[in-house]
Amino acid sequence: MYATEHRCGLKVSGPGLSYHISGQDPLHDNKPLQRVEATLKGNSKAEFTAKLVQSLSECIIECLRSHPINVKRK
Repeated sequence: MYATEHRCGLKVSGPGLSYHISGQDPLHDNKPLQRVEATLKGNSKAEFTAKLVQSLSECIIECLRSHPINVKRK
């Protein structure tokens, strides 16, 4: 079986974080990831958490993009 579409979950926890953020999964294949945003506008914990998760996601994407297996696949 050959597959290139995968989803993953990421749990981030600690003081000063909030669960009031959007997800990135567009819930359909072949669609771009959505940007993580605070769902409670003006809430500093939610805004911080959204930026943190978005940043982590971008780092993960870059690591996967430059991984030798994916470079070869491309």
